[in-house]
Amino acid sequence: MKRIFLESHNLKNPYSGFGQYNYHLIKGLAAQDLSDWKITLHVKNVKRWKKEFGDTFRYRKYRSLTRHKPFRIKKKYHLWHSLNQNIKIEPFFQLPYVLTVHDIHFIKEGSAHVQRKL
Repeated sequence: MKRIFLESHNLKNPYSGFGQYNYHLIKGLAAQDLSDWKITLHVKNVKRWKKEFGDTFRYRKYRSLTRHKPFRIKKKYHLWHSLNQNIKIEPFFQLPYVLTVHDIHFIKEGSAHVQRKL
């Protein structure tokens, strides 16, 4: 059985762009046959997501302390997947790692009105 870690802390705000991506990817995974997989969701509010997804996934509570190298997650997984590029949580051990990079472009053309920061 393969163990996969999904660094999905952006579910803390499921209405943001990264939160929406995290949510819909996880929801799609939950609809699949995962009998050969043990997928761990890294989330801030375990209770909320366990209520929605139940025992489909395992859960690990997000704590900002794990950003620091001595406190990184020490469990070994077959695959670690960070669901976006702004992550600061890295695995303690070297292991296969997938990083999803979202193609975000900032406006550099057009009128000053279009370019102004809100």
